[in-house]
Amino acid sequence: SALFLFVRRKVTIIPVFIVLIYLAAGSLKFNYEWLSGAALYGQLGFLRFFPLELATAYVVVLEVAFSLLLLSSNNKLRIFALTQFALFHLYSVHIVGLYYPLIMFSVLSVFVMMIRHNVFPMYKELLSWRSPFVYLAVIFAFVQGYPKIFFPRSAVTGEGRLISLNMFDAQATCHHAFNYEASVGGSTTFQNIREIGVRIKCDPYLYREIAINMCSELKLRKLDRKLNLFLESRMYSEPTYQIIIDERDVCSKILVYNPLARNSWIKE
Repeated sequence: SALFLFVRRKVTIIPVFIVLIYLAAGSLKFNYEWLSGAALYGQLGFLRFFPLELATAYVVVLEVAFSLLLLSSNNKLRIFALTQFALFHLYSVHIVGLYYPLIMFSVLSVFVMMIRHNVFPMYKELLSWRSPFVYLAVIFAFVQGYPKIFFPRSAVTGEGRLISLNMFDAQATCHHAFNYEASVGGSTTFQNIREIGVRIKCDPYLYREIAINMCSELKLRKLDRKLNLFLESRMYSEPTYQIIIDERDVCSKILVYNPLARNSWIKE
């Protein structure tokens, strides 16, 4: 949206950045979680009749290799690549839902119009240091690499991912518990969150926000209770859980969340 609204030479820059997004999405998938198929959830449809590793490897090839064909000067190659992406996003509807594929179909319509009107980006313009593309591409590459460099467990802790693409590359599973500890009458522990999006169900930030709301409720009702919060998570392919949050008396603390740096209440 920013490129469309504020950058000149849109016909040259926007198609290249769309390809950069696919390249970034593909680079996230160079991990065991994705290539083994452990990251996939829901109904796989006809994929259950094929080796899952072939399908996940195909997606990586699609995003890091076929995406480059979208910038080809040969319309047949562009149509071939565009067809591959259309089929990929169409199939992904029953796995990730309708919202994301609809966005990507809208984005890919840029290439449909370019093919229809036989328009090709003027790539020589991008090589000039006067071109905004150079600076924008460097910034884009940095924010994609930032969580990978500084937060190797970002898929579990969620740290550093706010400024980068949050793609379907891994699947986390977790257990959580909220514990009310009364000065008189013992304590009560419960797990009350069930229906929540699979992509965010293990995000520590989510449980921090829920705990803050629960503290507000305690204060409003003037209840003399302490609230404890516990969360343990693991990647779907990992054998053991790792403690991510273990905070006692949450209401007496200020759990500040910094999207760009380490958070002391999130355990590595």
